[in-house]
Amino acid sequence: MRMSTIDRLPWRVSWRCPSCDRKNGTPISARTARDLIAMFEQPFGTMIANRELTDWMIEARDFDERVRIELYDS
Repeated sequence: MRMSTIDRLPWRVSWRCPSCDRKNGTPISARTARDLIAMFEQPFGTMIANRELTDWMIEARDFDERVRIELYDS
């Protein structure tokens, strides 16, 4: 899961094959996505998903504080 991303609209799991460098993906249900996020989406657990980037961009003014929390308080 560390090498994959979970994207929405539509929900899908995407990853890049380490041997052939080809991007792969498969559609998943919203329920499966929710379960995967709960199990694997944690610091250093998966790559940053588009949803996380959007959340960070919205709160960009608090970037330094968010980095401190991620690195030092987790």
